[in-house]
Amino acid sequence: DHERAAATVPLTLDGVISPQAGSAHAAMRALLAAPESGDALLVTGASVAGSRETLGRLVDHIRRSEPRLAAALHPTQEPLPDGADRAACDDLWFLASRGEGPAWSSRVWVPLVTRFFESGGTRILVGTRGLLGEGWDARRITGVVDLTTVTTTTSVVQTRGRALRVDPAHPDKVAVNWTVVTVAADHPRGDHDWQRLVRKHQGFFGAADDGAIVDGVAHIDPAFSPYQPPTPAEIPEINTRALLRAADRDRIRARWQVGAPYDDEVTRTVRLVPARASQAAGAAQPLRVDPEATPAVLVRPGGLEVVNLPSTRGERIASRGSAALAVVGVLAAVWGLASAVVDGTGAGWATGIGTALACALGAFAWSTAARVASGRRILAAAGVPPSLARVAAALADALHGTGRSSLGAEALEIEVDPAGAYRIRLAGVPEGESALFADALDEVVSPIASPRYVLPRWVLTERRRRWHELAALARGRKVQPDGQVWHAVPTALGARRADADAFADAWDRWVGGGRPERTSSPTGAGVLAAQRGADPFAVSSTIRRHWH
Repeated sequence: DHERAAATVPLTLDGVISPQAGSAHAAMRALLAAPESGDALLVTGASVAGSRETLGRLVDHIRRSEPRLAAALHPTQEPLPDGADRAACDDLWFLASRGEGPAWSSRVWVPLVTRFFESGGTRILVGTRGLLGEGWDARRITGVVDLTTVTTTTSVVQTRGRALRVDPAHPDKVAVNWTVVTVAADHPRGDHDWQRLVRKHQGFFGAADDGAIVDGVAHIDPAFSPYQPPTPAEIPEINTRALLRAADRDRIRARWQVGAPYDDEVTRTVRLVPARASQAAGAAQPLRVDPEATPAVLVRPGGLEVVNLPSTRGERIASRGSAALAVVGVLAAVWGLASAVVDGTGAGWATGIGTALACALGAFAWSTAARVASGRRILAAAGVPPSLARVAAALADALHGTGRSSLGAEALEIEVDPAGAYRIRLAGVPEGESALFADALDEVVSPIASPRYVLPRWVLTERRRRWHELAALARGRKVQPDGQVWHAVPTALGARRADADAFADAWDRWVGGGRPERTSSPTGAGVLAAQRGADPFAVSSTIRRHWH
């Protein structure tokens, strides 16, 4: 923000920070102390400075186009304070003019230093925002480290725009912008720098590591939240991820997909990270929810309902095998009866009846084993918590059915990354509708707070069941649920009873459940008191703004 600190350090910070903290001079001295960045140049409205070797190369470069000016330039160091030891001072030299040639001012040295930089004479420039801001153009820049405190839109655009110029000589150029942020977890105002970062990125889209074009700090790191900074324990890993991503410029270029077609559609997306691995589908590409695809098993107040649970290959073989044994048994009985009529001895009759009984017992055992296996699968499917896709489908249909969304579950787009995190959005609708859906889904999957209505989801408690119970379940016998999990009806559907009922209908179709209870009623108040703060899905959720 400034070349050097104009004011003295407050007494409370004397000895804590350098008097020039936050200045271009302090940044330049830090770079000169690092061998890999010793060729850096400081260029401000008042001076040009660097190491003596770098300034010598700059003068040689100027001599090619401005020999009279170069002849008047010479490196010098600032006068030392009284009693200071020259050997203890840093190696920062300034380029000054003897006054014998053309004027040496910022209007002269900025274009000269810029050409020196673009020709490869130095790799790093340290400049103030006021000088290297609007109107300054250096197409070879591939990185900007933002050490300013500005958060206004104009200043942020100007700062980032320094590196975003297209370089005709390098059409595949990739620019990486950095912001240095300090987080002090043990200080009551230790998140101020983090909030400044949030303001700098608010309203700006960037390509996240997974290829999504996201607004805000989420495109820097998927773990970032605008509401709170990362913990100190997370910071080393975050910095490591950032360094690795920045080094892989080919991947950055591929993520942006320059030249590819696009929808130019802004939507709100909910990112959900389940705690239970069973909720993650494990797919790495977007999925569409088929509105006709129903759950495998629904748990309803009246019992389990098998909706879409195809039989296994083993069950089909057992069914056909038992049927075949039954046919063989009938044929054996007929043969035995025919033998008894023909020869009159009864030996054939006994053989046929014995074979028939053996086949009947085999068919019964085989069929029962298949039913027991089927019953176990039904119970297992009923015990799996509803997937986040089914919850989102119920919500999308309810919003569509109440006129709050132009599309329902058929417009859901769900992406599951390899780590098991969901990204769910309502595609093909205006941003306002996608934002309404995102907010409502965030409410449904979050711990219960203070909703107007709550909705039950019936469950079966885990207990050991006997073989005849499992076989009866496969034959269609109802097994009554013996537990309930309560969920909040989102605010968007909780203002009116009719809307809450519409949500319950869609919920019953996709998830299974009962009727909503108003939390002001005795039953609802009891549920809310018992369930407040309960987390029915154990997921962490973040709403992102995406560009497609």
